[in-house]
Amino acid sequence: MTVLEFGCGRSTHWFSQLAETVVSIEYDADWYRHVGEQLRLARKSNVDLRLTPLNHPLEVAEQPDYDPVPDYVGILDSFPAESLDVVLVDGHYRTICARRAAVKIAPGGFLIIDDLQRWPDWAHLTIPEDWELVDHSSNGVKSAGIWQRPH
Repeated sequence: MTVLEFGCGRSTHWFSQLAETVVSIEYDADWYRHVGEQLRLARKSNVDLRLTPLNHPLEVAEQPDYDPVPDYVGILDSFPAESLDVVLVDGHYRTICARRAAVKIAPGGFLIIDDLQRWPDWAHLTIPEDWELVDHSSNGVKSAGIWQRPH
């Protein structure tokens, strides 16, 4: 299994136990170093942790689209179509990451989006209509969804 995650953390370590390859994109240098040290101590050699600074100030609100595409999102371009088994969107530029990830996910693969409460209407995410929402969970404050691409 090949996993791409936008935003590293606990999920990075968890995925490293399940997947052959985990590519994790992080924009915060301090958090990147913290997670990198945890992975080093755990001897996780199957994680490609990438520090990729944002092209916009953190405090600038996310836009539905960007021209040019931010470097953080552009990492998707380095993966062939249908080559990823799981994409987790839990970092910055969430809307455009979710939109652009769909073509990179293999048949039967999964798109996981954390903090769905950020969008009053999920239509902005443009998840293909034939993808099944296989899980939507909430703790009452935050929510997450998992969509599966048809086989």
